[in-house]
Amino acid sequence: MWMSRVQRPLRRLNIMHSAPHSTASISNDNHFYYTLLSNRNLIAVKGPDATKLLHSLVTADMNVHQTGAQYSMMLNAQGRVLYDVIIYSKGGDGHLLECDAMVIDDCVQHLKKYSLRAKVEISKAEDVKLWSLYRPLGGGELTPQFLRSIACDAICCDFDPRVKALGLRVGTTLGTEVAAIWAPLQPGSLEQYHQHRLKTGVPEGVAELVPGVCFPLEFNLDYMNGVSFHKGCYLGQELTARTHHTGVVRKRVVPIEVAPPIKQPIPWGVPIATKEGKPAGKLICCQGNVGLGLLRLEVLNEDLCTTIPTGTHAVTAHIPSWWPAA
Repeated sequence: MWMSRVQRPLRRLNIMHSAPHSTASISNDNHFYYTLLSNRNLIAVKGPDATKLLHSLVTADMNVHQTGAQYSMMLNAQGRVLYDVIIYSKGGDGHLLECDAMVIDDCVQHLKKYSLRAKVEISKAEDVKLWSLYRPLGGGELTPQFLRSIACDAICCDFDPRVKALGLRVGTTLGTEVAAIWAPLQPGSLEQYHQHRLKTGVPEGVAELVPGVCFPLEFNLDYMNGVSFHKGCYLGQELTARTHHTGVVRKRVVPIEVAPPIKQPIPWGVPIATKEGKPAGKLICCQGNVGLGLLRLEVLNEDLCTTIPTGTHAVTAHIPSWWPAA
């Protein structure tokens, strides 16, 4: 176990419902769901120098956010994204770092590469399972009361720091009978979680944030409170800071609708164009009729399309409600 916790009897949840989400309704589903995030793993980083090490490698300010969950990225020296991460902290010298399961070994090696003689222990937290607890868009939000009702039984538990509509991130020990603890909730599939995430407009994992290719601000790191422009040096900081201070971000990732739905896997970066044939951006991912596109901001209200071997598909871009006002 990466940190100690008080053992208490497991409790059934008493869910407190809130007012509907401010976003336009996309779903009439009123259920809360819990989904095992088998695509995400956790790394334990602990020791007297754990916070200092992470502070030098991630875009977020570890000295400001000393407790709770925070979104961040690790960059390469050229300022491009290596890994998107969520960091869970309880204060002191212990942190859990969530990353894509496909690159957990690479992420561990990246941390160890820069630890040098730091007093820190880095290891995979293989005794913890990670879950997402959420309600589809248009169905309302999870509440602080709901958070408190399960926190005592969790290794880590907090609202998703990227966008509140994504619900809770909860870590439990192996063997925990979550079906009994979360009885009022419905079990959801990983596909349902991804549908909810894509409709919300949040990219995740190396299939969408291809390592060494993507720029963090184009993937809305700043809009999701994942970067500090005041913390000083960290790996990849120079280009990110310069882009921010010049105020020039011409493209961003947005949620898209695709018609007709795309039913087969597609490669990252398929071109998206305007109806006149002018380049508009790239298709990041698609699951049926929903997906993410990296689009030029001036074309978001235009009629767009993308062409794959099976045909041409209309693309409609949406500006997420959680974006800051222009």
